[in-house]
Amino acid sequence: MKHLKTTLLTFALLFSVNTLMAQEKYDYAVVNYDASSQSIFVSINGESFEQIKVSKDETKEKFLDLSPVLRQLNKMNDEGWEVYSTQVPANTAWHMYQLKRKEQ
Repeated sequence: MKHLKTTLLTFALLFSVNTLMAQEKYDYAVVNYDASSQSIFVSINGESFEQIKVSKDETKEKFLDLSPVLRQLNKMNDEGWEVYSTQVPANTAWHMYQLKRKEQ
């Protein structure tokens, strides 16, 4: 009988934790850096979109210097965003970063 109570209590606790975790809601953002046009594109929740032009003075090497997008990612990190995925499609000048943060 004691083992049955312990087992049921364990399942109840695991179910409660999973239910609480499932209730967390997130905001999502995509940051794209196009080195060829030297532009950063930021889209948040599909609701806002911003294009940030990168001046030639901000980069030392057009296709290799990712400093501008790293500065943007650090700024967003300070605002609570977390990078959870990145993509660099083969043979392109595009870099894509996917971010999330708990809904505010």
